[in-house]
Amino acid sequence: LQMLARGGATVLISSHVLSDMERFCDRVAILEEGRLRFAGTVPQALAAVAGPPRYRAVVAGEAERAAACLRETPGCYEVTVEADERGRGIGFTLLGRAPDPAGAAERLVAGGHRLLGLARVEPTLADAFLHFTEGRVA
Repeated sequence: LQMLARGGATVLISSHVLSDMERFCDRVAILEEGRLRFAGTVPQALAAVAGPPRYRAVVAGEAERAAACLRETPGCYEVTVEADERGRGIGFTLLGRAPDPAGAAERLVAGGHRLLGLARVEPTLADAFLHFTEGRVA
């Protein structure tokens, strides 16, 4: 498909595998019950769901205790424990003029938590789909 597209051909794909569509497509259309909810470029779709920066921290040990530590950190909002195969992920949103995840990392370490990873979570085409369909999934 990529070779065809690079050769100038227009390729139309219908798929529910949004991660593939995000990687392979220049433009997307989101349909819901036969109605067009969005049509545009992938960056335009992602921009519609962009908000304050969201991060995911991974800690050794009890994630709920680390989440409580972040809930007391100025600028950290929407702190959630996000289970993975080890149950150690914590999601959080940073608000403020110049949100800096280093402050959250320092707070976790000062609270006695071993920080294994910290990364920004970028919106996905699946997030955009839920936005444009207002969370209704048939």
